[in-house]
Amino acid sequence: MKKFICLCLLCTPFAFCTKESAEPIGQLSDSKLYSLLDDSSQYFRYYYNNPNVFYTPAGSSPHGIFKLRFNAKAQSVFVASKLPVNGTFPDSSLVIKDVYDQANGNLIIYSVMYKLQGKWNWAEYNADGSVLHGIYKNPGICTSCHGASVNRDLVASFDLH
Repeated sequence: MKKFICLCLLCTPFAFCTKESAEPIGQLSDSKLYSLLDDSSQYFRYYYNNPNVFYTPAGSSPHGIFKLRFNAKAQSVFVASKLPVNGTFPDSSLVIKDVYDQANGNLIIYSVMYKLQGKWNWAEYNADGSVLHGIYKNPGICTSCHGASVNRDLVASFDLH
C-alpha cells in the first residue's frame, strides 16, 4: 500500500503539466472556443506570415475584408505557407479569420474553425465576444461554401487568395 501511495504522489504532478490550449478541448463550448482566439500560450501566424495584409472576399463570400491566422498545430502541416492539396489538418488546429469593417478598418467578426476528433467546428463571434453563430448551430451555413474546397480540408482561402 505504501508503494502505491508513493507512486501516486510521484506521478500526480505530471498529470497537470499539459497546456490545455495545446490539446483538444474535449467538451467544446462557444466560450471555450472563443477563449483560444487570444490565448497567449498559442503561437499564431498570419497567412503568408504577413499581419499587415487584408484580403478581400472572393466570389460570393459572406466575409468582409479579413486577415487570416493559424495556430501552431495548424501550421505544423504547412508547405510553402499553406496546406498542400489533399492535405488535412490535425486535431486542435485553429483557423481564425479576423473580419474588418471596410469603411473604418475596425475588427467586427471572428470567423473560426477548430478541428476536434477529426471534424471541424465552426463559429462566429462579434468583436466583443458575443456569439454570432455558435458551434452547435447548423454547420451547413459554413460547409455549403467551404465544401467546395475539400481538397484542402475545407479551408477555402488557400485556393482563393
